[in-house]
Amino acid sequence: MRAVSNDGQFIAQFTRNGFVFSRLKPYEDWERFEAEALRLWNAFAEVAQPTEIDRLGVRFINVMELEPGETPGDILSLPPQVPDSLPLQVSEFMHQTQFDIPQYGYQLNVIQTVQRSDGKASVILDLDVSTTIAPAAPDGNLSTRLREMQWIKNKAFFSLVSQSAIARFQE
Repeated sequence: MRAVSNDGQFIAQFTRNGFVFSRLKPYEDWERFEAEALRLWNAFAEVAQPTEIDRLGVRFINVMELEPGETPGDILSLPPQVPDSLPLQVSEFMHQTQFDIPQYGYQLNVIQTVQRSDGKASVILDLDVSTTIAPAAPDGNLSTRLREMQWIKNKAFFSLVSQSAIARFQE
């Protein structure tokens, strides 16, 4: 079952064994997102009565349009590199890195790519933070885990995006 809020900004998907909650543009603050996610999770848990949670994740897909003349290197702090012996321009790329954070039981999956549409190019930075160990019973402290994952996501975002891009997006 899929449910969409009246304004079309929140989307919840419910299955027999899962729950996915999404927020579309324009984005608001974390507190409202978390409150709505937990409210819907509690409704799901009441109906489905899961006995354990296998995966808990937070995923942020950031789409940053390139201005004319910009390259992925203007947005990303670790853009694709061209070897000096092969002086070509990068027109498209996709890079995926998975980081383990074993001391906290999390994993960070990072996808960096360029997407072209209607003659425009956008850098996509897809950050997916998830648990690597079962986060316990459904009545565990999900709010704490969500905030920890948000912190990891923020740390990754501000490390992977250039300072000039951060300044541009704060305007």
